[in-house]
Amino acid sequence: MIVLGVDPGSRVTGYGLVEKRGHQMTCLHAGTFGTSLNRPFFERIYEIFQSMTEIMNRFRPEEMAIEDLFFHKNLESAMKIGHARGAVLDGGEHLLVVLQGELRVEPADDVELADASL
Repeated sequence: MIVLGVDPGSRVTGYGLVEKRGHQMTCLHAGTFGTSLNRPFFERIYEIFQSMTEIMNRFRPEEMAIEDLFFHKNLESAMKIGHARGAVLDGGEHLLVVLQGELRVEPADDVELADASL
């Protein structure tokens, strides 16, 4: 099973793909993608959607874990992150989605790194 983990952002979105086979977990790929800050916000949100669609088509994950929204003091920033999160969720249209709180996503000690050329 391949799981996609996403930390959405309106400027930079981070993601990682992990494959589980039996009791072994392997990191298949991890990265970030950014948006063009000089473009209108609605176009940046579409860039996030397009990037997520490319990741979905390339790796075909079965589940997605995405960071849940948390209280943010700056309402404008919180709204932008909410839009970015929506684009990520839309890009993962058919996946089972698991919401992860900010402090509940922890690194695993037994994750093996796959070939970095993916």
